[in-house]
Order: sequence, then structure tokens, then C-alpha cells
Amino acid sequence: MTTRAAVDLLVGHQDSAAAGALSDLEDLFERLQSLSPDEARDVLLSALPVLVEEHGNVAAVYAEQWYADARAAQVSGRFQTRLGQNASREQVQRAVRRTAGHLYEGAPDAMLAALRGSVQKFVTDTGRDTIRRNIAADPERPRWAIIPSGSKSCAFCEMIASRGWMEGAPNLESGSFHPDCNCQVVPEWDKSRRNRIAGYDPDAMYGRYTAARDELAAEGTTPDAKLILSRMRDMHPDRYTDGHAVPAILREDVHGWPTDKLQPVTPGRWRHILKRHAPGGTAHDTFEGMTEYEIAKVIRAAAISPEAVLPHAVFSDIENRYIELDDVVYVVGTKVDGKLPQVRTAFPPNDESPIMEAWQSWKHEK
Repeated sequence: MTTRAAVDLLVGHQDSAAAGALSDLEDLFERLQSLSPDEARDVLLSALPVLVEEHGNVAAVYAEQWYADARAAQVSGRFQTRLGQNASREQVQRAVRRTAGHLYEGAPDAMLAALRGSVQKFVTDTGRDTIRRNIAADPERPRWAIIPSGSKSCAFCEMIASRGWMEGAPNLESGSFHPDCNCQVVPEWDKSRRNRIAGYDPDAMYGRYTAARDELAAEGTTPDAKLILSRMRDMHPDRYTDGHAVPAILREDVHGWPTDKLQPVTPGRWRHILKRHAPGGTAHDTFEGMTEYEIAKVIRAAAISPEAVLPHAVFSDIENRYIELDDVVYVVGTKVDGKLPQVRTAFPPNDESPIMEAWQSWKHEK
């Protein structure tokens, strides 16, 4: 059966082909320094398709040989492998035209940065297309999956990978991969369905996807892919390479944050809350046993529907929003900063604190 070591070998081959292309791209940009924007653009329109084809061919040969070796290790019988298709000249030129405005703004480095992602994708896509074509033509009809390359991926890649092992000819949509993505199309000839590639658990991946989707639906939001991916990043902040600096539920109205009442929580304030009041934080009052996402949900709940809004006992410019959830009282401190208040802190106050005394006094009077 196909192993993680085999997947890593395929990834290494494709990364090597892409690295060669990116090195040549940087050399090409070095030679453009003395040219006018028009001249530099024209050189790129002519030279970049050739560069992409050259290194795409390398990626294709690597992938073809990998497929032949992986197949021979699992099944017998002859099979004529084949090469994938390179990006067309027109596709590469569109990438040049799309980013050429940076040349006229005196920012060639910005164009180079944008083209790096496109070139990496063009080259790696040729390797992926090689695997796809061989799976489609193989009389042994291997199953296949799109598998992330490492222990962490972006949320989008996990969503695609959560489809698991599939049968039939791969139909890779144009949006299956993104620039700088090194997920791979991986075949499996073992018919027993026993394969468990280390680090690839499509059931767990799909579980995270459906949990995010279902939570959005429960909140009354029609969940599309963009919203689901954003919620996945909120719910699992350490799992993805593209996690949020601040959970979307603390800054976007589409995720329930009351932007008409409070400013979005800033990265600095969120870091402060976690440093001081997350489990193991430096403050006395901490959200013990709670995840970052659970803390964010408490803050959002207090922002949307506080049970009481009371002045701070010491600081006159601070208002405390109280909410009681599962017999635990939480407070979110806000300060007027501009037109709308801004969240400054959040924590469950201890019973002896003046903040808790204010809450108890309010409940008594109520």
C-alpha cells in the first residue's frame, strides 16, 4: 500500500522541480533591473512560458517515475506511464499581465513575489496532472486522494483532502490547488481499504468541516465554503497554517460580531486576553479548562447579549459587560475609543473581586 514515506518522496520531487523554477525566476528578474517597465514586461511575456515549460517537464518526469515505482511495488503487469500537460503559454502570460502593474509602480519585487506563487503552482500542477493521467489510464483502477504534504496544512487544503479516497478518473477542478500548495494526488492500489497514511485522516478532517458548517447553520447563517473555512480556523487556531490573528467571530458581523455596537477585537487585545486570562495565564482570574475558541465565544456572547452593563469600580472610562453561562459569571471590559467601544479584557472574576461584587449587587437589586 502507499505509505507516508512514498508521499513524502513525491512531495520532495515536486518541491525540487518548483525550487529550480523559482531560482531561475529570480535570476530572470535580476536581468530586468536595467530595463524599462515595457521592456521588462515584454521579456517576461516571452521568457516565462519557456521557464515554466522547462521545469514543468522536470516535475512531470519526476511524477511519472514515481508513479511507475509506486505501482510496481503494489501490483504486477505492464503499464505505459505518461506525462502530464504543462500550463499553456496563454495561462502563463495572463499571470504576467495580471501582475505587471507593479513594474510601472516601481515595485518589481512585488511582481516577483506574486509570480513566485503562480510559477510554483504551474510547475507543481504539471506533476499533479501526470499522476492524474496515469490514474485515469491505469487498468488496475487505483483509488486516489488529495493528501496534504505535512502535519499542518491550510484550512482550504484540509477541506479538499477531507473528501478521502475516491474511485474513478480524478476530476481535478481548477480551484483544487492554490499558489504555494504542495498537496499531492496520491494513488492507492490496495483494494482492502486498510490504508492509513500517517497524518492523513479524512474522517477527522471532514468532521471538523461539518462541525463548522453545522455551527454556522445553527446560528442562522447560510454556510458557504468561505464562511466554513473561516469558522474552521476559529475553532482550531493551531491546526492550520493560515490561522486567524483574531477569531472571525470577534471581528466580522457575518460571524455574529456586533459591529454596530463594538469595534472588532484587535490582535493586541486578543493576545493580551490570552496571555493574561487563558488557562495558565499570568492573571489570577483565568478561563480554566477552556479553549481559545470557547473563550472567544464567551466574549461574543457578552458583546451581543450582556445581562448587565455596569461601570467599572475604579476606572470611570471602562464599562463591564456581564454574562452568566453554565453557572459561571464572565465579564468583558470595554472602553470607548472613537465612535464605538473597544474590548479591552475578558475573564471570569473571582468571588472576592470588586467586579464580582458589582455583579452580585446588581442581581440583588434586580
